[in-house]
Amino acid sequence: MTYITHSLGGALAGTAVIAILNPGDKVAAAAIMSGAVIGSLLPDIDHTRSKVSRSSAAAKITSYAVSAVTKHRGFFHTPLFVLILALALGTVINILPNNDFVLAAWSLYFGLLPGMLSHLLLDTCNPGGIMWLYPVSNKKLSILPIKTGSLGEIAVAIILAVLLAAWYGIDVMGILHR
Repeated sequence: MTYITHSLGGALAGTAVIAILNPGDKVAAAAIMSGAVIGSLLPDIDHTRSKVSRSSAAAKITSYAVSAVTKHRGFFHTPLFVLILALALGTVINILPNNDFVLAAWSLYFGLLPGMLSHLLLDTCNPGGIMWLYPVSNKKLSILPIKTGSLGEIAVAIILAVLLAAWYGIDVMGILHR
């Protein structure tokens, strides 16, 4: 999947988290959404030509270091990586002094993880799949044969965009208020 489809998936994940947590604070909701979109792109740090890898000099250096030790859709595309990152970030945030920065950090955190999971779900729709059971199994699971950049992916992106628009009350097809 391309960064556009992953971003839409992340935005949908962020929308779900906001609906569930109902933060009541626009800054917290924006941080959750930002974290979700960032999280939806983060697993592709293992691919040097990905959007996230080209987003800054630091990301580019990180991407080259990561891709030197793992392949695309390898460890960084596993639930184990999401779990390790969740534990590490949660521990760091938890030891910070309690202030507005920590609230923003938790909000980003609660968006980042679902965003990353949305990336894994969408890449499961690619013929290459991902290793859902790593390290128990290296077998990659794929549930649909949707190739990156194909008409199938465009259809997925449109569906995600329409779901987001409908959630936020944007009547893109003139069907919501008939």
